[in-house]
This record gives sequence, C-alpha cells and structure tokens, in this order.
Amino acid sequence: MKTVLLLAVVILISSNAYSSDPQVGLMGIYLDEGRNNNCYWGNTQYVQMEMWIWCRPGDNGMICTEFKLSRYSYGDYFVIPMYEFTNPAISYESGSLWDGVSVCFCDCQYDWVWTHRHSIFLWATSGVSIWAEKLPDSDMLRFKTCQPGYPEEQAYSSYLCINDGWCCYG
Repeated sequence: MKTVLLLAVVILISSNAYSSDPQVGLMGIYLDEGRNNNCYWGNTQYVQMEMWIWCRPGDNGMICTEFKLSRYSYGDYFVIPMYEFTNPAISYESGSLWDGVSVCFCDCQYDWVWTHRHSIFLWATSGVSIWAEKLPDSDMLRFKTCQPGYPEEQAYSSYLCINDGWCCYG
C-alpha cells in the first residue's frame, strides 16, 4: 500500500512539474488562417500561394516583435512578393517582411496572433523553406513582453516547407 501511495505522489509531482514549464515564444509561417498547414506539396512552376505569419507569445505575453523572412532552396527558385495585409490590431509597423520589420500591437497579446498575411508568387525546381529570423543587427529573434518596461524574450521559429521532404517530415 505504501508503495502504491509513494508511486501516486511521484506521478503527481512529476506531472505538476511538467505542466508548470514556461511557454516560450514561437513564430510560425503557415499556409492557412487556422495554423493547420506549414507544408506544401504540389506544383511549384509559377504558383501563387498565401502565407500567414503567426506568433505565439510566451508566458509573459507579447506587445511587439521584430523579424525578417528568409528563404532557402537546394535548386533554382525565385519568390516574388505580391500583396501583403497587416493585422489591423497592429498600431506600429516599420520596415518590410523580407528586409526586416518591427511591429507593435495596440494591446498585449497572450495567445496566437497573426502579424501579416502575405501572398507570394513562386517558381522553384526543388524544395523551398521559408522562416522568420532575427534582424541582422540583433542577437536573437525576440518578442517584447507585457511585463513592466517591456523586457525582451527570445522567440523561436518554425518553417514553411514547400516540396521539401526534410523540412516537412524531418
């Protein structure tokens, strides 16, 4: 009986320790508004696609972020930016998505929120990956939190994968 009780206490303590892990900030590029798809398989010979840039704040919330979009391919490709929509809840924006942008929201964000919806025209002979990364003069991809003084926290990025098996399933 003591063994069962001790085992139950250990399980309870370990499950509470796991659930109290802090949530870190994440930025993801998705093909849909519901954040269900970040992998595209299909024709990449002159295809137009729409991508959404989403942020999931860490435990301390997010009021601002800064990033730039980057891309890579193993073969020949080009990406032509087309139209771009900024979330109407953004009160400040400076820069551009591919060269570096800073955005701030009107209010603190504590759940997934999109910054931009962006349409691109793509032509590629092989897989292409697109992701958000830190600005060139910065030491990390970051969110400004909702804590007093708006301290910065590191954020992490996931990939949008286009006909890239390693990226989609690796």
